[in-house]
Amino acid sequence: MIEVDAAGALVQMGALRTKVSREDLVPLARKPKGPGAGFRKTAREKIARAEAVRAAPASTAIPPLDVRGLRVDEALRALEEELDLRLREGAEEVHVLHGHGSGALKAAVREHLARSPYVRKARAGASHEGGDGVTIAELRE
Repeated sequence: MIEVDAAGALVQMGALRTKVSREDLVPLARKPKGPGAGFRKTAREKIARAEAVRAAPASTAIPPLDVRGLRVDEALRALEEELDLRLREGAEEVHVLHGHGSGALKAAVREHLARSPYVRKARAGASHEGGDGVTIAELRE
């Protein structure tokens, strides 16, 4: 507090100064109660928080197979190699980034995935997965 008068107090918080009524003032001898009250954490709380963060599993995203700019035969060869590799690794799906372009590459990739013995189901990517410029292939076990 900077100054107190009968109406209230002038309080400074960092660079901000504000006038506060006397009813809103709380004596420092009283401990605040309720959620968010008190900003200091005990050592036990800090250790528990650190352990919770450390125990969180790391998420590793497998990058998509990017065939943009390739000719259809090159893209299908790369796709077949990727499917073979991912199946051996035990992956559940493969993301193929083909873009929109003229649509020829997208059609060829989707047709190849529909006939592939590695693939259970293929679908266009959802909006959060890249939309129609990506095809998601769910692999067989």
